Amino acid sequence: MVQLEKQTTNLNLLMARLQITALFLFRMIIGWHFLYEGLVKIFTPEWTSKQYLLTSDWIFSGIFQAMAQSSGLLTIIDIINMALLTLVGAFLILGIYSRTASLAGASLLMLYYVAHPPFGAWATSIPVEGNYLIFDKNLIEFFGLLVLAVFPPSAFPGFDRIRAFLKSKRRYKHLPLEKQHISEESPMYDGSSKSRRELIKNLVTLPVLGGFTLAFLHKRGWFSSEEEVLKRTDSVSGATRAYNFAGLKDLKGTLLCGNIGGVEISRLIFGGNLINGYAHARDLIYVSPLVRSYFTDERILQSWFLAEQCGINTMSTWPTNRTLHLIKVYRQRGGKIQWLGHVDISDPKEPYLSLQQCIDNGAVGIYIAGDAVERKVTDGRIDDLGKAINLIKRNKLIAGVACHMIRVPIVCEESGLDVDFYMKTLHMDNYWSATPKDQRTVNVRFGDPDFGTKSDFGHYHDNIWCIDAEESIAYMKNLPKPWIGFKVLAAGALEVADSFKYAFENGTDFIHVGMFDFQIVNDVNITSQILSGNLTRTRPWYG
Repeated sequence: MVQLEKQTTNLNLLMARLQITALFLFRMIIGWHFLYEGLVKIFTPEWTSKQYLLTSDWIFSGIFQAMAQSSGLLTIIDIINMALLTLVGAFLILGIYSRTASLAGASLLMLYYVAHPPFGAWATSIPVEGNYLIFDKNLIEFFGLLVLAVFPPSAFPGFDRIRAFLKSKRRYKHLPLEKQHISEESPMYDGSSKSRRELIKNLVTLPVLGGFTLAFLHKRGWFSSEEEVLKRTDSVSGATRAYNFAGLKDLKGTLLCGNIGGVEISRLIFGGNLINGYAHARDLIYVSPLVRSYFTDERILQSWFLAEQCGINTMSTWPTNRTLHLIKVYRQRGGKIQWLGHVDISDPKEPYLSLQQCIDNGAVGIYIAGDAVERKVTDGRIDDLGKAINLIKRNKLIAGVACHMIRVPIVCEESGLDVDFYMKTLHMDNYWSATPKDQRTVNVRFGDPDFGTKSDFGHYHDNIWCIDAEESIAYMKNLPKPWIGFKVLAAGALEVADSFKYAFENGTDFIHVGMFDFQIVNDVNITSQILSGNLTRTRPWYG
């Protein structure tokens, strides 16, 4: 009987230790997550909770949105948010004031949950990892912190346990040793080897915090042997080149704007091909899917916000269901960039459907896609273009046509179309994959009977988009209408600085460029520098 009781007692002690160990590890994991979230926000200068608060539409949404709309209050909220995440994380890892930290962390998570619940009409339609109908990661961690809060903090290794012992020792130190009721941690200070082991166990949180610090610095690139190797390698001495992409802190100058039909438009316009997955990557068939995978919904939104912060006030996009939804979300989050609709009127059943979608969803202007325009011009169906232009202008939007050949604006002007602006390709041809001049046949694409079929798609095998640069420059020089240049980089084949300067010096009033998020600041800086310098431009500015 005695043996059985002893075995039961030992089993209970073992289970208790396993439970304490499991909860201790649970506390460390949540602390690690909180600390990481806090530090990432602190070291991301452009981070703000504004978008998160503005798009709240459940209970208390009015309060959240009011907070976001007050710049002073928003700054305070952001500081509190970053500080709480960081302190809660550090306190949970170290095991100091862990009950207070658990309750503070749970309160913060509940605010996140209330602002954006993962259920019903309030659930965001943008897929977010960690949403499971009613439950999401916020709610799961919320209950996890409540579980930690109901246990005595001194039950787990950490500074709370040391603090509890010291407090007990002070309370009973006037009593004889046999009458003291020091907390269960007292053996760690009785001078025995066991006490030293207990002390080490309670200080185990320090190396965990140190490990977190090293991991975080490594991820940020501040402590990384791999990063150091990359920095020492260049395109001449090795196969790898390290690129330093600019952030908002590197933004220089102010991006200038022009005017088309009473609408103020930045000289650099954010193009829509890349965000929709059209990479124009020649015969590299994997690139467009790769680009589509890169541009998740959230990355597109972040790219628009970054462009806006850099001074770009206009973007363009096809009116797909996805982009129309993202524009709505972007507006809900406080985004201000205006947009130009990019439409195709070739559908024989509903030629103006996409045009109407742009009108209904707040576009400031619409231009007809180059392929569609060139089909109409090639077929002599200029009246179709005229109907589309008139519909756009009746709805008080600026109207334009896009094209790859200079014949288009010539025919449009001869036909008297009331066009507000032209989008015409313009780029140099001094890149390796450009079709050789002796192989370029004017209208080779547009005059073919199979124009538009898959086998014939692309300008000279998708390698060149402006075969008439000299003719374009000469004609547009005397055409007093705004010119938006596009494909100025020949779909990424040319250097940005040289290409932007070439386009502006040869008459474009605006340039339309698809950009990855990590290119935006550099492209804006280059544009600002070119426009503020001495341009050898002979065409007057229109717009």
